[in-house]
Amino acid sequence: MYRVSTSLLMIWVLMNLTVVAARERAATRPSSPGGPKQALVVGNSAYTHTSPLKNPVNDANAIGSTLQQFGFEVTTLLDVNQRQMEQALRRFGSRLRDQNGVGLFYYAGHGMQVAGENYLLPVDINPSTETDVRYDAIPVGKLLGQMEAAGNGMNIVILDACRNNPFARSFRSESRGLAQVIAPTGSFISYATAPGNVAADGEGDNGLFTAKLLEHMKTPGLKLEEVFKRVRSDVQRESNDKQVPWDASSVTGDFFFVLPEVVVTAKPKLVAPATSSDQDFAAQAWDVIKDLEDSKAFEEFLRMFPEAPQSNLAKLKLIALATSSSTEEPVDAVSNSVKDQLPKDSSANSEVLFGEAAKKKLLEIRECVGCNLLSTDFREAKLNDVNLIRANLIGAKLNNARLNRANLNFAKLQGLT
Repeated sequence: MYRVSTSLLMIWVLMNLTVVAARERAATRPSSPGGPKQALVVGNSAYTHTSPLKNPVNDANAIGSTLQQFGFEVTTLLDVNQRQMEQALRRFGSRLRDQNGVGLFYYAGHGMQVAGENYLLPVDINPSTETDVRYDAIPVGKLLGQMEAAGNGMNIVILDACRNNPFARSFRSESRGLAQVIAPTGSFISYATAPGNVAADGEGDNGLFTAKLLEHMKTPGLKLEEVFKRVRSDVQRESNDKQVPWDASSVTGDFFFVLPEVVVTAKPKLVAPATSSDQDFAAQAWDVIKDLEDSKAFEEFLRMFPEAPQSNLAKLKLIALATSSSTEEPVDAVSNSVKDQLPKDSSANSEVLFGEAAKKKLLEIRECVGCNLLSTDFREAKLNDVNLIRANLIGAKLNNARLNRANLNFAKLQGLT
């Protein structure tokens, strides 16, 4: 049987309570809906009956590649006709029904509204009337219907399709951009610009909207809505308010393209910069052991919290226990890790000084052998390598003081704070 000291047992209890709390926080934090993630990405640039667009193929390739990095199973289609788009939508809906996860549809290319209905234009379309669009293009409602019928957890639709209507001269209506639609339950719909407005194709390798989307969707810990808020802000600013992305949502859960960066370890370890929970844990553990005469407890504290503000106090307590004439544990019996903390002996002599005079001397020449520093305030002081042999430090305030390699042999260290 191993003998476990009360202090070590209390540290163990505190540690496990903290780990349980951390795990509970991790379990209750928002997370992406479960299940497979499916994406259908379409980019139409090479229109045969009107001028080609510059960016949709680039946009689709970039979005598809990024979604693959996020764990989506991606189908990317470029410059497709009506038949290819319809077949892809049916296969996409079937996969969503079978796997019941997250669905994402992205489209870049020409789109238009006819009588309040939105349509995505395949590259081979050549309408002479608005009626032709209804039969030769892909209704957005058809896509939404496939997603709604799948009954999966969440669907995301991103339409960078609000460019100028290239066939407007053939139509009686002068409707611009896309129309506002109601998002089916559990879906999120994003448009490159507001209903009834148009977006430019862009001057760079990607359209302005997609370029900003690619940037912000990679940020860890951003919820779906937060990603598109950032996109909207950037696009509105860089277009001088000419393009303002818009979205509609009926989702109830939280979705992250990249989950928050949360690390839960079996044993908390304080690293700079420390989190408040780590500091609180170290403070609780210190309160348990600070008044004990148990070197093992202080060794364990230093192992667990090497950078905690209380670590210097723990080192001082170890030194005091190792050098005290009344201790039951001689220096030779102290572990090697503690021996490394013991200061080198010194034969230097010094006059006995008190209070502020002693403190001043110590800070100036880094030595005050035998000085009386009772209850002196050394908080935040840099005391590395100082010589304080036989000094009276009872009740001294040493929080956050730096005491590496300080020589404290035979110093009185009771009541440190």
